[in-house]
Amino acid sequence: ASKAAVKKPTLTENDIRESANGLRENEHITDEVYTTAKNYRTEPVNLNEQIVMKIAKENPSIGQVIIHNLKNPNLPEGSVKMQISYPTSAGYRIVVHYVRYQIGNDIFYCDFKFVSRMP
Repeated sequence: ASKAAVKKPTLTENDIRESANGLRENEHITDEVYTTAKNYRTEPVNLNEQIVMKIAKENPSIGQVIIHNLKNPNLPEGSVKMQISYPTSAGYRIVVHYVRYQIGNDIFYCDFKFVSRMP
């Protein structure tokens, strides 16, 4: 017996509202770019990507740490790479990578980029 395919959720305007104002007082978003990657994008190409980037920038602490202690000499010691990933109804994932670092009590998020490829 075959099972019916489960439809993957797509992001909605409600997702944006739920993520708004997610930054704490000591958290900051910067426009700094430290990437050494060659194939990446910073601009969304569709509404789903706009929503995912908005969520990442408005509530970056919900992301998953994927690399501890980045070795980039331009970043403070202890910097980490993070990601937010969402499935789409078209069968691919939208993945945003970014960097988190701390100076004193302040936490900074920067280098937001899309690393997923659309089919």
